[in-house]
Amino acid sequence: MLRRERTTHEPGAREREPPPLHPGYAAIQFVVSSYPWRGTIEIVDKCFCHDTMEQIVDSLERVSSETNDAWCISTLNRLKEASPLSLKVSLRSIREGRF
Repeated sequence: MLRRERTTHEPGAREREPPPLHPGYAAIQFVVSSYPWRGTIEIVDKCFCHDTMEQIVDSLERVSSETNDAWCISTLNRLKEASPLSLKVSLRSIREGRF
């Protein structure tokens, strides 16, 4: 529902419609709602909240065995293929780069 806004604070002032939404908004909303990994946001939050790569990998292993989620299994396999040192350096760079 569109909300009407007053142009001034005077009683009886002329009302105007809010500006229209950006034309791409509907397309963006469709893409986000239909994206295949939409259900994995909870998994990402649960697994990547840990402080070390070992804890992250352990959490991914636990979740992938419980849920059999394709994204989780794929991510776990990719992490296991990568160099442990590079993963630790990347994690530290990401975490410290926020500040």
